[in-house]
Amino acid sequence: MSNLFEMRVPQLGESTRSVKVLKLLKSEGDRVSADESLLEVETNKAVMEIPAPISGVVNQILVDAGATIDVGEIIVRIDGQNPVHVLGDNFGQKRKGEQRVPRVSNDPAWRQENLPPLQVSLIKNMVHSKRDIVQVSIESQVNWSYIDDLKKAYRKSSADKISSLGLFTWACGEAMRSFDKFRARLIDDARIEINESAHIGIAKSCGDDVLLTPVITLSGGPNHFEVQSKLKALLSDANASSAYHSVSISDMSAFDTIRGTPIVVSPSVATLFIGTPYWGFDRDGSKVRISNLILSFDHRVINGVYAANFLSRIKRNIASLRRRECGAA
Repeated sequence: MSNLFEMRVPQLGESTRSVKVLKLLKSEGDRVSADESLLEVETNKAVMEIPAPISGVVNQILVDAGATIDVGEIIVRIDGQNPVHVLGDNFGQKRKGEQRVPRVSNDPAWRQENLPPLQVSLIKNMVHSKRDIVQVSIESQVNWSYIDDLKKAYRKSSADKISSLGLFTWACGEAMRSFDKFRARLIDDARIEINESAHIGIAKSCGDDVLLTPVITLSGGPNHFEVQSKLKALLSDANASSAYHSVSISDMSAFDTIRGTPIVVSPSVATLFIGTPYWGFDRDGSKVRISNLILSFDHRVINGVYAANFLSRIKRNIASLRRRECGAA
């Protein structure tokens, strides 16, 4: 037995009163699974996908791409049955014949609180990405003395300061100019589309366990000072919001985190992790400070050799800049 379910625009933030519809991901008559994305919207803080609350068939779509709609407004009618949702290893699923119910404790030692709406949206995107993306990770090391040398050189010779994140963002953007699949997104199982610019998301903590990924767009090969200037403005902008990016950077170099496996969240195709520098040994056996660079990528779009060459290009860009600016071998 089926029932017609009216899906409304959810409350996506305390200050959010309306959203703009960027893209419809389903058409009338399409089958949809619970937690499968139905449409992509933009709030004043982020771009996010709104998932279907039930499984069934899309009966009616009441909005158009480009429209601005209010929170609480009906957007889709779905002909289906309402599943039981559980947040856990089998998020949004239940075993056949089993009635799953949320685990709620009556123990006064436990307290309940709602997750921030942006975090809820990110969780859903992560779940979808884990299901869809074929994620592979590779690791390399960069000689951190190259970063230290560049920062020292600029402190002495220029009023402009540059950060390690600025240098890696520039190096990544330069590499993306040559490796166009890192500027791509998957359309379907047989097609990708490639953007002419590099869209790089910078992971940024906003407190209350909320993570945004504001985006820096690089076109035409800007130099490292121009990238640093854009990056500084982006990270200091309290209104900067998440948006589309094909590559994201998670810079943990200042957080005493040597190694971590970054995840790729659709529609991105790669995430670069920068670890905290530590003492190690160079290829010639000399003791140096090194940092782990870990690149996770979507194997549906990018193969291992292509990813390894991309990561190597980022390192070479840093080394070449050091030779040019510091006169070092």
